[in-house]
Amino acid sequence: MFKEVFNRIKIIVGNFFFSIKENFQRLTRPSHASDTDLWDLSELMIRRLLPMILAFRKMEKNSIPMDFIEYSEKSWEWKSKDEYENAIKEGRIKGGGTEGWEKTIDEIIFAFEWYLYCRHRSAQGEDALKFYEKYGYKNPYAEIEENKSVSLNGEFVQYRNEQIVDEIEKRADKGFKIFFEYFLDFWD
Repeated sequence: MFKEVFNRIKIIVGNFFFSIKENFQRLTRPSHASDTDLWDLSELMIRRLLPMILAFRKMEKNSIPMDFIEYSEKSWEWKSKDEYENAIKEGRIKGGGTEGWEKTIDEIIFAFEWYLYCRHRSAQGEDALKFYEKYGYKNPYAEIEENKSVSLNGEFVQYRNEQIVDEIEKRADKGFKIFFEYFLDFWD
C-alpha cells in the first residue's frame, strides 16, 4: 500500500516538474517550442493551424485564388466560354468559384482532422468516432463481422476494415497535397 502511494506521488511530482520545464522552454526559447513540441512538430503545427483554417473557411470571402475563377463575358482572362472550359479540362484551372475554393479548403480540413484524430492505427477514441460520423464513414475498427480479420494460423482476430482505412488515408493524403499546392492562397 505504501509503495503504491509513494509511486503515485513520485509520478505526480515528476509530471509537475516536467510541466514547469516545458513551459520554461516555451517562454525562453526564441521558437517558443518545448522539447515535447518538437518531438512531433507536425502535430503541433496542425493543432495550431486547424482552428485558423476553420475560421478562414467560415469567413465571407472577397476573393479566391485564380485557379477557381468562374467564366464571365466581362472577364479579360478568357476569350470565350469554350476556352474557359478547355482550361478546366486541361487542368490549367479548377473553376467552381467560391464554392470550388471552399470545397478545396474542406479537403484540407479533412486531412488535418484525420491527422489529429485517426492517423494512429486502430483509432477509436471519441474524436475518431466523431470524425467517422462527420464524414459519413463507418467505424473501420468497430467489432463487427465485416471488419473482422483473422491471422493466417487462425489464432489472432483483429477488427479493421482495410478498404475504409485505405479510402480515408488516400483522401487525407490528397488533402495534404492540396494544402501544399494552395498554401500561399490563404489570404483574402
